[in-house]
Amino acid sequence: MDKPKRDVKEILLMMLARREHCRFDAQNKLKQKGYEEEDIKNALKWAEENKYLDDARYTRLYVENALMLKHQGKKRIIYDLSYKHIDSKTIHNAIDEFYDKDSEAEELTATIERRLSGDYSDKSKNRVIRYCLSHGYEFSTVKSILDKFC
Repeated sequence: MDKPKRDVKEILLMMLARREHCRFDAQNKLKQKGYEEEDIKNALKWAEENKYLDDARYTRLYVENALMLKHQGKKRIIYDLSYKHIDSKTIHNAIDEFYDKDSEAEELTATIERRLSGDYSDKSKNRVIRYCLSHGYEFSTVKSILDKFC
C-alpha cells in the first residue's frame, strides 16, 4: 500500500527550513518529486507572499558566500545566478553590497602566489590564468597581478 503523498507546501517548507533556495531551484526540486505544475505554482506564490522564499535574500547570501568563502570572481557569480533565473538587477544589487575591488585584488594575489608555487614558467602561468578565469576573475586583473610576479 502506498503511503499518502505529503502536501507540496509542507515539502517546500521542509526544504526551506534546511537551507535557502531560489524560486528556480525550489520549483525544480518539487517537479522532481512529482508534484503538479499548478500545485507547485500555488505553493511558490504562497511561500513568496509569506517571505519564506525570497530571491533577493537568496542572492545576497549566495554572493556573500561566493565572495567570502569560495573566493569566486564577479563574472562567475553573475553567470551562476543568471543560470538560476535571478534577474540581473537583483544580482548586481547584491554584488554591489558585498564586492570590494581591493579585497578581490588581495585574494587574487594570494591565489596566484599559491598556485605558482615559485614556478614562473609559461606553462605554469597559463595554468594559473585558466584557473583564475574559471573562477570568474577578469583577465585584465589576473594579467596585471601575474605581471607583478614575473
